[in-house]
Amino acid sequence: MQFCRVFQNAMVGVLIANSEGPIEKCQVHENGFSGIQVNAGLQDVRLIENTLYGNGTEQMCIAGSAAPLIEGNRIHDGKEACGISCIGFAKPVIKGNEMWGHPDAHIYMRENASPMIQGNTIRDGGASGIFICDEARPTVEGNVQRRSAVWAAQNRSSRATLSMMGELRGFSALKMYGGLIKGNKLWGHPADQIVFGEDTSMMVQDNTIRDGGRKGIFVWGKARPIIENNILYGNAGDQIFVADSAEAVIQDNKIHDGKTRGIGCFGDAKGVIMDNEV
Repeated sequence: MQFCRVFQNAMVGVLIANSEGPIEKCQVHENGFSGIQVNAGLQDVRLIENTLYGNGTEQMCIAGSAAPLIEGNRIHDGKEACGISCIGFAKPVIKGNEMWGHPDAHIYMRENASPMIQGNTIRDGGASGIFICDEARPTVEGNVQRRSAVWAAQNRSSRATLSMMGELRGFSALKMYGGLIKGNKLWGHPADQIVFGEDTSMMVQDNTIRDGGRKGIFVWGKARPIIENNILYGNAGDQIFVADSAEAVIQDNKIHDGKTRGIGCFGDAKGVIMDNEV
């Protein structure tokens, strides 16, 4: 299916139920529900260089164990929900797309979805750039995110592999067990740049975290991050702030030119602080 225009249908624009192959360079817009829906089990669907906008729910819905390639699409200005929704055991490769203007998340995943999210530009969102919940386990690598609110990783069992190496605006994690935030540039977020709460345990490594409106890294609850080999400067609050009963390992970081404290520890916070330049 190539060079088609699919629009203003009462329900789904394109439903891929039991066939495979490419949908390429089509315009799919202003349909009542999803723009494109890929049903469970389909492995060789390729959604390439399409434009989707103004669809009623998700622009794309990837269900069950479907594993399509989603590459080079422009996905923007959805009416109600998200850009791409991954549910069940969906495992799409979401690569090199541009997404903006969704009132909810640009990419939303739940249940046991495990998408690869690589090299996308994710900007100007409403609630979240990427929202992860339930048992979802994405790999998020090499993306650029700007002017979206936060990355949210919420609910009891959320896990992710995060080596984003992009230009992000903020990351927030609650009850997230394992994962890596590596090689990112985070700046200018109006709140805290990175927040770890409750009993999150993640590695934060090789990032540049600067010029935020509040703290550079805020650790609270019983979170147990390892913060290693980062550069932090110019944040309005503490560059690193550890509170409550959190336990952080802070080592080999360069922390300078903050507007308040370099490292602040309050309450019953504990951990290891070693070999930093402050």
